[in-house]
Order: sequence, then C-alpha cells, then structure tokens
Amino acid sequence: MTMDARFRLTELSPDEIVVEERLVALREEHVLDLAMHIERSRYIQPILAVRLAQPVGGAAYRLIAGRHRTEACRVLGWKLPALVADEGELAAGEERLLEALENAGRLVLTHAQKVRHEQIILRHYEEQLGRPLTREERAQRVEDAANRNGVKPRSAQILIHRAEALSPEVLDAVKGTSLDTHKGLELLASMRDDVARLARIARERARAEREERRRPARDAQRQAAAWILEILERGLGQSEIAQIAQMLPLTTVRLLQATLTGERVAGGCSDDD
Repeated sequence: MTMDARFRLTELSPDEIVVEERLVALREEHVLDLAMHIERSRYIQPILAVRLAQPVGGAAYRLIAGRHRTEACRVLGWKLPALVADEGELAAGEERLLEALENAGRLVLTHAQKVRHEQIILRHYEEQLGRPLTREERAQRVEDAANRNGVKPRSAQILIHRAEALSPEVLDAVKGTSLDTHKGLELLASMRDDVARLARIARERARAEREERRRPARDAQRQAAAWILEILERGLGQSEIAQIAQMLPLTTVRLLQATLTGERVAGGCSDDD
C-alpha cells in the first residue's frame, strides 16, 4: 500500500502502542509463526499507527494495522518499523479503512470477514463522494476487490453485492456459524430483511448448541463400538471384558452390554438422531 506524505517512518516498541477494537481477532498461532519467520528473515513490514494527541495508558501511539506483527515483536522483545501519522491528520473513518485494506491483502479471512472488509472500503468511497457510486466507479471497486483478494472479477462482484446487501450487524452475528460460507451468505442475502436474517442465524446457533450437547453420548457410543469390535475380533473372555468395562464410563458400559445382548438401552441415541 502506498502511503502519502502524512506518514513518516520511525521505530516503535510494542509497549508504546495501544490496540483498540479490531476487525479481526488475534490468532495466537499466527503470532508465533510470524515471530519465528521474523527472527529467521530479520525483516518486518512496517505497521501503521497514529501518534496520539493525548497518551492512553502510557501509550503514545494507536495501532491502525499490523497487530500480529506488533505482537510477534512483543514476543521477540524487538522494536518494529512503523509508518506514523499525527492523529489530527487522518479523516474520520480513515483508520478503519486503512486497517481493512491491509487485512484484505494479508490475512486469511472467513467469508463474512471478507464481505465486512469490502463493505468498509465501499462505504468509505461513497461517504467521500457524498453519493452512491456510478456504474463505472463500482466497476473500479470490483476490480480493486479482485486484486486485493486474489480472486476473479465474478467472485469480487459477489463480494461487493454481499457488502451492499448485508448489514454490519448480520456480518458480525454470522461469524463462527456454519452460515459463514459462500452459500450461507447467499442464503442470508436472499432474505427480505435483517429481522429474518438474524432469526435464521439464531436458529443455526441453537442447532449447533444442541449438537454440542449430544456429542458426548455419540462419542460414548463410538467408543463402545470400537471396544465391541475388538472383543469380537480377538475373542476376549469375560475377565478381559470386565477389565475393559472398568475403564469406560457407565453409559458406554451399558451401550456395550446392550449391543452384545441385542437389547435396547433406554435413552440411547444413534448418529441418525
């Protein structure tokens, strides 16, 4: 990303930088991988930051983009290069725009996160113009999105369409659900309004929670099936079966016994439930 004359290159300690709300949560595994890469290569792409008019908690700078690089250097105990502008030099919303532009080109994002980033970028241009984009301007935004995300123009066009159709509230709510996919967002975009979309997301979360509660019973049944297979294949005697039973939860023992005798256990469940 090309920076203008408002940004000056300097070197900062991670402790000098305050990190406020981010578009993407910190991934600890990525921080460690990045720290190892930086230590080997001795190269750090400069982060973006603003110098605060009033320090916050002892920090004189606020991070714009580059949180994982900042945390990686904190792990290493290193300072890191930073392109810094004074707080008053940036327009309203420009810090979030710069964060979105950096993330879109660097991080592995979910479908909802990709759409949210393009939404921020798209709305910034519309606010700057004070009107909706023309067909030609929208086509340029699609081309830019294709280049940022490394996708074909058709895929970028879908990203822009989702950014126009789905609200930030919906894109935040859908994260972490099975609807955070290409088809899931297509389904949500086809619905009439946010009330219907948020209700659909709530139903999906409730279904996932039910599945999570039922998982221990299914795991116990699979474990019992594995022991039963070993018993049948190895022809184990009653003493071995008794030893195995001592190692299993009560629910698994009951399932094992019921399977061997052909009886049905009350409350038992199958993968088809």
